[in-house]
Amino acid sequence: MHDARTEHRYTPFFCEENVWWLAHERRHASSGQVTGWVCLFTNDTASIAMMNQHAAPAATLMAWDYHVVLAVPQDGVMQVFDLDSRLPFPSPWSAYFRGTFPNQPALPPRWRTRLRQVPVGAYLDRFCSDRHHMQGKLPATAFPDYPPLCPQDRSIAIVLQDYLDLDRGLDDGSRVGSVDQAMEGPLCAPSTG
Repeated sequence: MHDARTEHRYTPFFCEENVWWLAHERRHASSGQVTGWVCLFTNDTASIAMMNQHAAPAATLMAWDYHVVLAVPQDGVMQVFDLDSRLPFPSPWSAYFRGTFPNQPALPPRWRTRLRQVPVGAYLDRFCSDRHHMQGKLPATAFPDYPPLCPQDRSIAIVLQDYLDLDRGLDDGSRVGSVDQAMEGPLCAPSTG
């Protein structure tokens, strides 16, 4: 059985860059416009509980410090593209959330997930990866084989740590909420960019 994930640029442990490339491919294929969201999941303790991730044995709950996915509308349904998930690629929004995040009220507060939803165009135009969060944790050979991603105009750049600071207000049109709030659908309507 063919897995569409293999058709995309992928470096383990760099989901924020993998998603940037996935969104970039979609923008290029659609004549410069792409509608949807980049969703960054984390919390104040940088320990979110997730299910159905390839990095853990099947049927095992695992923890990430953060995770990033792409959500775009297709045929009237918001679809989530997660290159690290065992769920179908893509998965409908509600199915993805139910298959990925355990029942939040049943979890201790330190494991409950929040998210920042960033308009995909803003993420493509402003995301800046300095990769410092992985330095010293992975060998140099495990890093992506291309230069760090940054906008030409560094004055508009938003680094990963700023996106993951969910208490920080950003001027990129992003919205912050809980996984429970987003369980039935995005925090707001899709954005084009």
